[in-house]
Amino acid sequence: METTTNRNWRQFISGWDVPAKVLNDYDYLSDDESSHGWIHYRRTWYHISDFLRTNQPGWDGAHGDSFFSAVAIKLSEDGEEYQIGTLIS
Repeated sequence: METTTNRNWRQFISGWDVPAKVLNDYDYLSDDESSHGWIHYRRTWYHISDFLRTNQPGWDGAHGDSFFSAVAIKLSEDGEEYQIGTLIS
């Protein structure tokens, strides 16, 4: 599996900085859940809840975006930061 990432640690985006249109798509999240845990990667918004655990070495979670690729994240020890990349098979 090919991985594209720069391995930079990033901060999660606050719900206050997420466009209302995006928040409307996630109306199933509680107010507490939607207030944090946002990621903006390659012009797409994700919430941490979009990612499922993965057994891909070096990554904690993945979100399939096509039949052959996925967006993967690795969380820091304290869960405050993340690394993100694209996995392509």
